[in-house]
Amino acid sequence: MRNTLAWLIIGLVAMLLLSCTQTKPASATDDTSSASSSSENPESSGDSSISQPSEDFWKPPEGRKPRFLFVHHSTGEGFLFDGGMKDMLEKDGFEVHNRTYGDGWVGDNTNPADFPVTFTEHFDDLISWDLPEGEHYDIIAFKSCFPASNICSDDDLEAYKGYYETIKSVTRQHPDILFIPWSTPPLVPNGTEPECAARARDFATWLTGPYIEGESNLASFDVFSRLAGDDPSARDYNCLKYDYQADPNDSHPNHMANMGVANDFFVWLSQPVWRRLY
Repeated sequence: MRNTLAWLIIGLVAMLLLSCTQTKPASATDDTSSASSSSENPESSGDSSISQPSEDFWKPPEGRKPRFLFVHHSTGEGFLFDGGMKDMLEKDGFEVHNRTYGDGWVGDNTNPADFPVTFTEHFDDLISWDLPEGEHYDIIAFKSCFPASNICSDDDLEAYKGYYETIKSVTRQHPDILFIPWSTPPLVPNGTEPECAARARDFATWLTGPYIEGESNLASFDVFSRLAGDDPSARDYNCLKYDYQADPNDSHPNHMANMGVANDFFVWLSQPVWRRLY
């Protein structure tokens, strides 16, 4: 009886030992799970599905933040000062300049049709204005004001595209400067017609998509989509959102809109290039 009991105990112990040797340690299971999770996360794995710019894409100057110029009219003034964009950029180390009404031909003429002239006849003035002799801006952002969003024919839309295509022959000769065209800010519903506003969205989509493809120093900022209503059933569709209007007959964005755009542009400009543009 004692022998039988002893052999029974020995058998149970052997079974327990065998079971332990066949069970994967908890730490090994956790490591496998973690590796699987990491491989599904493009942030940590360098997933090839994330597009990255070519090696020759514009790079900021080494050792300092870039010199930044903003060419604009009244809505741009709202973003820059009322919205705080200038303060944000300067606190981050950028040297910020702006050019608007009264600042020569370049400051007075910011319609789409003016940019081919700016980038040819006035180009030297554009890149060096208000800087010491021999220096130029590292980043130049330029925009038209909201009247340019009243695009009331397909011919006008194609003309806009032509104006912006023209300046590429100049920008490509200056790979050390990053040029940032802004889309046109939207109008209030009382200032345009639905079909005209729809073309303004089409232009913004083109400017921030096909227009910059393959370019090494062009990056477009889409202020139109940031401010325009996106509900097709609403009256502010493709127009300045009601929440962003100071007056139903005034297309200048209000303070809340100015702050939102200023913050969005600051974040956009401060992000790594491959995340920002692709």
